[in-house]
Amino acid sequence: IFLGFLAIHWWQTRDLASGVATGLDARLVTGEPVSLGDFRGRPLLVHFWGEWCPICRAENDSIASLSRALELDPDHKLALVSRGSAFLKLNNFDRAVKDFDRVIEIDPGYARAYHLRGIAREHVEDYENALADISKAIEIDPEYGAAFYSRATLLTKLKREDEAVEDIQMVQFLTNKNIETF
Repeated sequence: IFLGFLAIHWWQTRDLASGVATGLDARLVTGEPVSLGDFRGRPLLVHFWGEWCPICRAENDSIASLSRALELDPDHKLALVSRGSAFLKLNNFDRAVKDFDRVIEIDPGYARAYHLRGIAREHVEDYENALADISKAIEIDPEYGAAFYSRATLLTKLKREDEAVEDIQMVQFLTNKNIETF
């Protein structure tokens, strides 16, 4: 089963670039200059955004709309989760975590908020808190297959393969259960 998980992971990431990147100088959204060389030896994900890009404009518009909705109702759980998810997709992990923190304050039993906050924390290599969040999501909803999958991926990164295999087995069990129910 673990080999199957590794094979799926390899297939999903087979086209990703790896190795040393070529030089790139740019400006942060704050206007501050930055160079890829500043991050040498550390993992880095570069997100390109342009005003000319329709998908980028849609992402920006959705965040602005959700922010306006939250001005009217700052405790609107769905708007907070949606905006946090948009920040997550834009690799703005700190802003995403803040939105998920607020959702958890409003509804401490909302498993999805813990799961998404765990994913955001994993991206900034806060693995201990990411694992705690994703595990909390599973504790709240023991049939949350996506959380089991996320935890298995994280456990694999942490070289805890035996635990990862257990979570993948749970994903398979839940998938089969849902197919039978459907």
